Amino acid sequence: MQEMTNRWYQTEIPPDAPIDHAHRFEALGEHCVVHGYGENIHIHSPHPLIGGLTARITSKVTVQPLLNILIRQLFVALLFEATRHVPRQTVAVTTPMVDVVGPRGIWVGDIVCPTQQVVVVDIARGGTVPAYAVYDILTALMEPSAVRIDSHGMARTLDTQQHVTGCTQLGSKIGGRIDDAVMIIPELAVATGGTLDEMISRVYEIKRYGKPKMIIVLAMMIT
Repeated sequence: MQEMTNRWYQTEIPPDAPIDHAHRFEALGEHCVVHGYGENIHIHSPHPLIGGLTARITSKVTVQPLLNILIRQLFVALLFEATRHVPRQTVAVTTPMVDVVGPRGIWVGDIVCPTQQVVVVDIARGGTVPAYAVYDILTALMEPSAVRIDSHGMARTLDTQQHVTGCTQLGSKIGGRIDDAVMIIPELAVATGGTLDEMISRVYEIKRYGKPKMIIVLAMMIT
């Protein structure tokens, strides 16, 4: 397939361009928390700035519009950490210095594979602000046609004593199949995981939309 001329990167690496080895083949487990959930689950230890964002968001004196600004920044930071596990591709980027130093002005390194299909899941209402923050970054750095948002209305169900008994689906807007896609689910808080289970198993699996390559949950807090 012929590459579009307006792409900011190219996949054919010029033979004389130096490779930025600092941005290639980084160990994925370096920042992961040791746990007993199995090798397919990766829990990243928080960066101090991420911890600071979380703390500021949960402060009782933090109000709008600062709250949404901090939430967007937090989830972009979480996205940076979590996408260490997303397939990568080595690309070349022509910088303005190419006119001065020739091939040395071409940056070569690894980025998230720009054609990897990604499905960002918006679980309304709490997931809407972080979902669109994630979507904006991904469409800026990847092929926009490879990224989409699926929207779901979910709500907890309560008994007569106001105890949580499960969740119910209020409606969904799904853009297509999820085969081999990376599914990213931004959530402000995960308690029992019931909403995630309902959304993944019933909405996608039972309705036969396929099976994703991986599922990444970006959660500010997990209890």
